[in-house]
Amino acid sequence: MQWNTLERWSPRIWPLTIVIGVSVLIVALYNLCLTVRADRPQLVSTEARIFVNPNANPPELVRFTWGNMGKRSALRGTAILFTITEDGNRHETFEKSEITAAGHSTTLTPTFGYGGAQMRVDMKKYLGLFLACVEYYDEVNNPYQQPFLFRLSTQPTTDTRLDEVPSSTYPHASATCVG
Repeated sequence: MQWNTLERWSPRIWPLTIVIGVSVLIVALYNLCLTVRADRPQLVSTEARIFVNPNANPPELVRFTWGNMGKRSALRGTAILFTITEDGNRHETFEKSEITAAGHSTTLTPTFGYGGAQMRVDMKKYLGLFLACVEYYDEVNNPYQQPFLFRLSTQPTTDTRLDEVPSSTYPHASATCVG
């Protein structure tokens, strides 16, 4: 009795089986693509502050901290700090600095790898936004670049916090990093 039921339903079931099999294969390939694309270092900004020391020349110092949220270590990171106008027509270069972790290491490990850079700035040249162009490498020496945009916080404190602005808000920022 069961064999007759199977023979009766098999012409209708095998196309469905093929569709399900192909769908599973497509999902698996898409998942593989996402995994390969995510298998890289990825820095995120965790803090940005500007400090004022009246005895220094220039008196302002900007300090950035980044965390590596990727799946690979970020190696030999550097940051170049610019100030740019909101429309992107003008920019000034401030300084370049190495991104270092605890113990002066330039390796930011995945998940818990935090490091920072600090640069002197002359606020008389400030044009409205800070742009930190970060470049780093993975273990097989693939280069990565990320722009980080900041503006002065509106909350007054002794050390001024910088608020991160989404890079997509100012598409010209990435062009400043490359060019």
